[in-house]
Amino acid sequence: AGITTEKSKRGAAEGMSAAARQTHDRAGATAEGASGSARDLATVASAVEQMSASTAEIGKQVGNVTEAVRAAAGALAEKLARHDALETELQRVGVSPHAPYTVSDPLFALVARSGRPIAVHIAESDAEERFVREGEGPFAEAHRARGIPVAPRAESPIALLAKLGVLDAHPLLIHCVRVNGADIAAIAASRSTVAHCPISNAKLAHGIAPLGEMLDAGIAVGLGTDSMASNNRMHLLEESRAAVLAQRARTGHHDALSAVRALELATLGGARALGLDARVGSLEVGKEADLAAFDLSSLAGTADADPEAALVFALGAEPARFVAVAGIARVWNWELLSEDLELDGRVRESSAALKNWVSAHQGR
Repeated sequence: AGITTEKSKRGAAEGMSAAARQTHDRAGATAEGASGSARDLATVASAVEQMSASTAEIGKQVGNVTEAVRAAAGALAEKLARHDALETELQRVGVSPHAPYTVSDPLFALVARSGRPIAVHIAESDAEERFVREGEGPFAEAHRARGIPVAPRAESPIALLAKLGVLDAHPLLIHCVRVNGADIAAIAASRSTVAHCPISNAKLAHGIAPLGEMLDAGIAVGLGTDSMASNNRMHLLEESRAAVLAQRARTGHHDALSAVRALELATLGGARALGLDARVGSLEVGKEADLAAFDLSSLAGTADADPEAALVFALGAEPARFVAVAGIARVWNWELLSEDLELDGRVRESSAALKNWVSAHQGR
C-alpha cells in the first residue's frame, strides 16, 4: 500500500472497491468495515509531502500543527460532511488514517480527536516497525527520496498510536502481526479491537499474528480480508481455514484454534470488532436477520458429523447459496440479486488506467 494521489489510481480503487463489495456478497459477508478511500488518502498525501523538518519531533509537540496539516484537516472535514449525507441505518462514516508510513503524527492526533469511528492498518510488517522505531528501512528511504524528513517516533507502532491518543479513541486495528506483550496489554486496556487478516499477512510474507495471545488478553478480534490488492478471493471461510492452520503451525499445537472458534471470529467476532454485536453477528431473537447459507451437499454427507469443521476445512471458497442483510435477500440460489452489470467494464477501464499510470511513473 502507499500514498494514492493520481486520478487514474483513484478510479482503479473505486472500481476495485465495488468489485470487492460484490465479491463479499457472493461469499456470504453480511457486514463490512471498509477502509481506504483513495480520494481521502490524497488529502493525507498532500500533507505528508509538505511537512517541514520542524515536524520530525511533532510526536512530542502535538499542538504544533503545521499549516499543511491544518489544510488537510479542513479538507477532510469537508469530505466527511459530504459523506455524512450518505449515512443510512446500514452505513456509517468513519475515518481511516492508513498507516504510520503514510500518515504523519499530527494527522493521527487530529483524527484521534475527531469523534469518528477509526480504522488503522498497524503493526503489519518489519518495514513498518523499523520505520517507526529506528527511522530506517525501505519506507524511510522512500520518504527521504521525496524530501520528507524521517526520525524515530516510538518504541513500536502500537506505542505510537498510544502516544498520539489514537488508542483512546478505541480504533479498529487492522493486522497487529508485529505486537509484543506490552502492545497487547495497551490494546486490551484501551478497548481497541483487531481485524486479523491471515491470508493477506501470508501473501505479503509479513508473518503470523499472535491471535491466541490477543484473545487471551480479552481483545475483541474479528477476521478480515484486508483488500483485493493482497487477498484475491476475500472469502471469510477461507480466512477461517487460514487462521486455524496458521495458528496451529505457529504454536505447534493441533488444538490452538478450533473450527468453531474460527467461525465465531468470522461472525460474532467481526461484529464485536466493529461494535455491531448488539445488532448482528449471531442468530438471536431481536437481532437483525443477517445470515448466509452454504450448500454442503457436495461433501457427500461427510458434513453431517461436524458441519463447522466441514465449513472451515472442506468447503473451500464456495459461494453462498443464500445471503440476507437486515432480512432482505441479497443472494438467492447462488445468484446476486442486485448485480451491477456494468461493473466489469468499469473495473477493466480502471485497471487499464492504473497500468498506464504505473508505466508512466516507473523509475521516478
